[in-house]
Amino acid sequence: TEALKDPELAGVVAGHYASAAEADPTNVELVKKARDATIASAERAAELGSELQAVALYRQAISLSNDLSEMADLKLKMATRLEKSGREDLAEESAQEAMDFFRSVDDDGGVMRAATVLADVYAGNFEAAKAVEIVLPVYESTAKSETTDWARLAGQTSRALMLGDQHDRAIEVGDDAIPILERLDMSDGLLDILISKATSLTVTGRWTEGVALFRGVTDIARERGFLNAEVRSTNNLVAATQNDSLLTELYEVMDRLITKSGQIGWRIRVLFFGALDAYSSGEIKEALAKVEEAEQ
Repeated sequence: TEALKDPELAGVVAGHYASAAEADPTNVELVKKARDATIASAERAAELGSELQAVALYRQAISLSNDLSEMADLKLKMATRLEKSGREDLAEESAQEAMDFFRSVDDDGGVMRAATVLADVYAGNFEAAKAVEIVLPVYESTAKSETTDWARLAGQTSRALMLGDQHDRAIEVGDDAIPILERLDMSDGLLDILISKATSLTVTGRWTEGVALFRGVTDIARERGFLNAEVRSTNNLVAATQNDSLLTELYEVMDRLITKSGQIGWRIRVLFFGALDAYSSGEIKEALAKVEEAEQ
């Protein structure tokens, strides 16, 4: 329906269904309609970058389900939205609950999905060791396949290895997955894995190749509207080149991301590390100014 195209109206529609289901919880068909409408609304909100709205709707959908596997998958989707809204603590809790369930029922596919989301949460919070610990064993024990779940697992494995300074392995894993991502037309996942590769290339001395890859990814991400990839690529390019003139470009794309979805995590991270750099250089006033801006 037209209402589902707007996250606010979608939430209202889902709310009406949920209220009706709450009034008649034994009506299986009504409860299913309510759950389906709520999930559809959550996914639409996520597509539009309305992260907190998506979280609320996924939480509501979970309350309308009595299927433990479905609930676990919904918790993973909710964890992804929580991570993007800056609530890594709640994201970790939600994803870990899903992981615990999938392990308890020997659901290898579920474990693969949960490890992918948990690694993403840890990587986003710069906990590289935890990300590698959770995702690498799953990657190594999972057969390569041309599926979106395996491609996402490989992408997060490459990113975790990159953050954990295992750069040659990160490039190897990434190169193995790139053709599959291309064939599956997973543009967002492909850009993310290319960013990890570019970062590892610059760190291992292949600087020109890495910078060229960063610039290509940034251009494609901007052209196709992948704001998260554009932010991450520009951020890593700034870090690799130490080119402060690119900071204006980085702040501009972050502002676009915040305007669209309310995601402030990237801006806080950049300000935090900028404060550390300024402090280590003896520029105390600049460091304090960045900390104050981050607090605001």
